[in-house]
Amino acid sequence: MGHSEYRPRWALLYRWPWLLPLVGVTITELCLAFAFPVRVANDLDSLLHGDPAYLVYRDFIEHLGTDESVVVFFPCGGLTRESVLDLFDLTTLLGRQPWVRRTASMTDLLPDEACGSRPELQRWLERPLSLSHLASSCARTRLARGRLASREFSHLSVVVRLNAPVGGGAAGQEARREALTRLHETVCRHFRGRPHHLLGYPIVEERVLELVKTSNTILVPLATLVGSAVLLMVFRSLLFLVVAMGSILSALVWTLAAFRLRDYTLNPFSTMLFPLLLTVGLTTTIYVLTAYLAHARTRRPGRWDDPELAVLPEVAPPTFMCTVTTFIGFLSLAWTDVPEIRNFGIYDAVGTVFCLVAIFLFIPPLLKMFGARWLPAPAAANQPRAHDVVGLAVARLVRLVFAHRPLVAVGFCLLVATSLEGLRRLPVESASIGGLYDDDPVIEAKRLYSRLFEPIFSLQLLIRLPARRSFLDLEGQRTLTGLQERLRRVPGVVSSLSVADVLLDVSSFISKKEKLDIPTERELSLLTRFLDSEPRRGLMDAFLTDSDRLARMQLTVDREGSLAILDCADRVRRAAEAFLPAGSSVQITGRHLLSAMTHRDTMVNEVTSFAMSLAAILTVIAVIFRSVGVALVAAVPNLLPLAMTYGTMGWLGVPFNIATGMIPCILIGLVVDDTIHYLFRYREHRLRSSRPVLALGKTARQVGRAVVSTALILSAGILVLAFSRFKMIVQFGLFTGLAVSYGLVTELVFTPALFMLFPGLLAPAARPVRGARVDDPGGPPRCAETPSR
Repeated sequence: MGHSEYRPRWALLYRWPWLLPLVGVTITELCLAFAFPVRVANDLDSLLHGDPAYLVYRDFIEHLGTDESVVVFFPCGGLTRESVLDLFDLTTLLGRQPWVRRTASMTDLLPDEACGSRPELQRWLERPLSLSHLASSCARTRLARGRLASREFSHLSVVVRLNAPVGGGAAGQEARREALTRLHETVCRHFRGRPHHLLGYPIVEERVLELVKTSNTILVPLATLVGSAVLLMVFRSLLFLVVAMGSILSALVWTLAAFRLRDYTLNPFSTMLFPLLLTVGLTTTIYVLTAYLAHARTRRPGRWDDPELAVLPEVAPPTFMCTVTTFIGFLSLAWTDVPEIRNFGIYDAVGTVFCLVAIFLFIPPLLKMFGARWLPAPAAANQPRAHDVVGLAVARLVRLVFAHRPLVAVGFCLLVATSLEGLRRLPVESASIGGLYDDDPVIEAKRLYSRLFEPIFSLQLLIRLPARRSFLDLEGQRTLTGLQERLRRVPGVVSSLSVADVLLDVSSFISKKEKLDIPTERELSLLTRFLDSEPRRGLMDAFLTDSDRLARMQLTVDREGSLAILDCADRVRRAAEAFLPAGSSVQITGRHLLSAMTHRDTMVNEVTSFAMSLAAILTVIAVIFRSVGVALVAAVPNLLPLAMTYGTMGWLGVPFNIATGMIPCILIGLVVDDTIHYLFRYREHRLRSSRPVLALGKTARQVGRAVVSTALILSAGILVLAFSRFKMIVQFGLFTGLAVSYGLVTELVFTPALFMLFPGLLAPAARPVRGARVDDPGGPPRCAETPSR
């Protein structure tokens, strides 16, 4: 029979094998010209745009300035004339910069005759007891105590409020980055190599973005190298390596072009995108190439001379279904409220589709053009081959499972019990600064500042009085003072600041002694007029609006985790509402609180997204195989690795955070691929076998190599993320790789055990296929049988 009679119509796509690769290369070239460079950003405005708490924060910034200040602190060896002059020079230098809104340091406590210029300060410092006077002023001033100077004056600090917008998208991010860069340069020029530290939320964000850039430059080449090494180890063919990596890298370029088309910016989450897409694409490629090898080695006369085309009807349905499940797993992240994670899930899902398109666009025609000369000679029938060692080992494993079914059941129960206990111990906590390692310069500066000064994190309270009430009268001052005393008793609150402290500090400064009592009505009137003149007006503007009914109170807290800070904020809110008079309102905001809310909402959304993706994937399996029982059986070996992974995290004390919370959504779409291939092959062999055990043995031998290879490349590719400098990404990479390894074990052990337990699943509804040999029902599967085509 002629060669052309065996070709279906879709084979016409590959009639000219050079055409499709040419189209793919052209698309890749166009995308390369458009894809670079990709911006890197981590903008709060994009994270929380439209959130009510963020709108309160923007209102707070509009009325009272920003709490996103940067602290510059340095060792001085005690309060000396030289250290005071050095502090004055730094404060004056920073205060003259256009990108600085306001500065605060201990030099603000100097008398008027000493703060005009450096010579005036030098003359004042030559007076006897001038340093003692400055030290006592700092000790009795609430605004300076624990903030502008450390205990025993070993370190001094300057608080810098940057003149850069908060939020504002990419433009605001660039403005803040430019201001921080100039701040770094100015401070470094001033100290000339002397030790100093910069700390604050803008510094933390900039450090995170720096780590994202560094991770991208390391992880993408490393993932490519690891994937290439695994491909060479599995297939031992340079042709397969070039074809596979070329296809997947083309898909990555297409995805990157989609980034640029939507003006998407790289962020800490997108660091994981390219290694994940690379490993997902390579797993699909392994299934295609393994099936191609099987057809090429066992082809018979009279069949197609093109194994790369003959394999497509066999490999396309499970491959397409695996892509659908992986697509669902990634796309489930699109239901989170955080745009950065949502975009990460969407573009990972789009990249999965691009990988499938690139695989069938490049691999079949390239193998058709160059594959024949690279293939070994076909082996004789029933002759064991070296490349089938993995399949033989997996088939023997099925035989052991069949022989020791009670032991497998006991092991399953032990794994479930151990995992549940680990889940009970699993801590749930997340913090933005928790993504940095303990030896990171920012973390070291935070520890030093907390030890010398006070905790760097704070909550901002916006307190609004009823109409015809003011914070500058006697009753308003009593309300603020009493509220501060009440809130300082809340667990986690270290100290508080309000306009009442400003008035007491100014009164103490004028009277030369610490003022502890609330000023009288006459004193309040005098203090208000005194503070209403420049340059003292800035002290009032930081805590009070022009209407005198809206005041800000800053609470310094020693909580860092998202759940801990949210619990502290809730306690503060309830205490404030119970204390304030009727008609008053209190709102809590601040960068620390917004970050905690983002982390909490993200973790909740990730759990919801996983439930949605699991339901969608099981529905797809039930529809394809027309059996709810098959979907439920497929769920067991795919849910157990997740329980084992989180159980391991619980035993090790690794927290559930926004990074490790993405593991279920992504993993369920990856590990279910092996189950789908297993189900397709088992159904095929079950139609030809009267006993499920024999069908399982043949299925294990046929798909064993591909299952082990894909698990190996998934684990290796995802474990590349462990080389990141961002701790949460490292945790994601380590435990996702561990979950893939767990998934391999459960797939090879518990999937056949479940089909042995439920032999009626995927059983033929009628007699076996005409002309197919029905296996001998006696005995366990023989490992040396030739795999069925």
